[in-house]
Amino acid sequence: MLKYMKMKKPVDLSKFTPLDRKTLYAKIVFWVFLIILSLEIIILSTIYYLFYNETTTALWEQAAVLVAIGCIISTVVTIAIIAVLHWYILLHIDSNHYRSEETHQVLLDLFRAMENDEMEMYYQPQIDLKTMEIIGMEALVRWIHPTRGIILPADFIPLAEQSGLIITLGQWTLEEACKQNKYWIDHGIDLKLAVNLSPLQFKSDIVHTVRDVLDQTQLPPDRLELEITETAFIHNIDDAIEVMHQLQQMGICVSMDDFGTGYSSLANLDRFPIQKLKIDKAFVHKISPYDEEPNLADSIIKMGHSLKLKILAEGVETEYQKNYFQALGCDEAQGYFFGEPMPANKFYKFIKKNTKQATKTK
Repeated sequence: MLKYMKMKKPVDLSKFTPLDRKTLYAKIVFWVFLIILSLEIIILSTIYYLFYNETTTALWEQAAVLVAIGCIISTVVTIAIIAVLHWYILLHIDSNHYRSEETHQVLLDLFRAMENDEMEMYYQPQIDLKTMEIIGMEALVRWIHPTRGIILPADFIPLAEQSGLIITLGQWTLEEACKQNKYWIDHGIDLKLAVNLSPLQFKSDIVHTVRDVLDQTQLPPDRLELEITETAFIHNIDDAIEVMHQLQQMGICVSMDDFGTGYSSLANLDRFPIQKLKIDKAFVHKISPYDEEPNLADSIIKMGHSLKLKILAEGVETEYQKNYFQALGCDEAQGYFFGEPMPANKFYKFIKKNTKQATKTK
């Protein structure tokens, strides 16, 4: 796992240890003091020679006066410079160093979390807006930290992506979620499972990985949906399209997550072999009885349906939002209004309580 420790960090003074920075700080102050003192002695010597050069004054007296005046001025100026440097170090270098140390510590904790089984899968229900039945679920990873409690993905996934650990974490997530869904199918709960793929994971032979996971868990491919974001294919669209085709040929549903926030346009949507669009929660949250501005969600639903795609609204939290998307003909929805993300045992009880009979999604 050490090969995933490579992190892209900007080169700045925060890379110095506290002792190194104090040494650097002292050297700067020392040389500034000497330079200012030397310049002042030269300037004062010139002034004294031009305006106060009495032959009766001994040479050592002149030198003593010049040095005394120079030291006083240099001390005052140096103190001012020290104050400015101290303020800069406290405001910038120390804060950057603290953030760097904190990030490094979180990364170490993240590696230990993978080794100590601190990661846990949570599941959030997905609803058919026509029948109001639970038809699927999204698998969401949570970090159960021994001292900090539950840590949400937004607080550690970016670091996992930056370090490369997302490859290992993503494969574990896929395996655990598929294994759990196969168990539920065998016990009468037949729902489609949606799993997120990070851009880095999508580029790392994901077809082979998914095929191995399905072989190991024996989960039917049509019970798996893989969610990708637009950033997964902005650099090489042709290769990404080929990967999507291969996943589709395996019987897996491919959906585009967080649509509307990336680089794709509705006009180019027909190029991608996907079956579903997930409207980003940023657009959903804006919908309220008090918001009269037009919402992009309406356009996404119309264009998606014209391309024969299913549309899922993500982040539905109010009844008004649920009714809004039902009125627009949106196919599916997900959010706290229907159910929060839950660990496997709680989700199982939730499904049993909210469905009279688990039936296979058409």
